[in-house]
Amino acid sequence: MIVIAPWRARLALFWAGRSERERVLIAVFAALLLATAAVQLLFRPLLAANLSARNDIRALDALNARLRAAGPALGRQAPRRAGAPAEIIGASAAAAGLTVQIAPAGAAQGVTAADVPYDALVRFLGDIEATSGLRVRTLRVERRPVPGLVTATAELAG
Repeated sequence: MIVIAPWRARLALFWAGRSERERVLIAVFAALLLATAAVQLLFRPLLAANLSARNDIRALDALNARLRAAGPALGRQAPRRAGAPAEIIGASAAAAGLTVQIAPAGAAQGVTAADVPYDALVRFLGDIEATSGLRVRTLRVERRPVPGLVTATAELAG
């Protein structure tokens, strides 16, 4: 437990022993010390945080402007394909430049694509999901000896 009374008595004794001029100088010095501490410990960190936030806002505003400029193209959705699942799969494969074999598998459609470029396969599967109600239920991709080519078997259901 800290006892304040002895310190208070010493401070009162110290203060009483000073002349009026010394008391004014000590008070001014204490006020300047307090003001300097406030600036260093409070205002400088706040100003730095404010500057950082303004820079972040400026960068995000520039990013927002770029996204808004590209927005019309990003906001458009591909037209929905209509028809039987086999027709939708065939149209999406043709759009991706793939030749696929389609086989009914119960309520789903089995699709096999042999020796196709991986990026075309990903475009094909993305197009099916974006333009129809069909979703990839299972997918098995095997790499081929030729770099970039794969063989894929997928089950699509709607």
